[in-house]
Amino acid sequence: MPSSKAYVRNYKRERETAILRKESGCGSQSGDATRHRARRILIKELEDRDSADGMDVHHVEPIRNGGDNEIENLKLENPTPNRSHGGKIGDRSGKAMGGRIDDPAKKGRKLPK
Repeated sequence: MPSSKAYVRNYKRERETAILRKESGCGSQSGDATRHRARRILIKELEDRDSADGMDVHHVEPIRNGGDNEIENLKLENPTPNRSHGGKIGDRSGKAMGGRIDDPAKKGRKLPK
């Protein structure tokens, strides 16, 4: 909350601070740029480039776990299973509340309300 009515946010300084803290990517280091780069690398290697339409590029070893955009770490995958793999760090493996339902380690676990 601003301390006075005359308070004006310094967006430029906030952005610089976020970058220094590694809270957000900037330009070619952003998450979107990394994903777009991976897609271009994989599509360049495919013989049938139309086969990539409607598919997601999957990182076998996720970027957040030290993976990279090398061709050996990339594969095409259906969007639904690819997007259910993660997004959360730690013991929450899926994006949906409670993680992936088909995970045998989590069957029978009560979901939070």
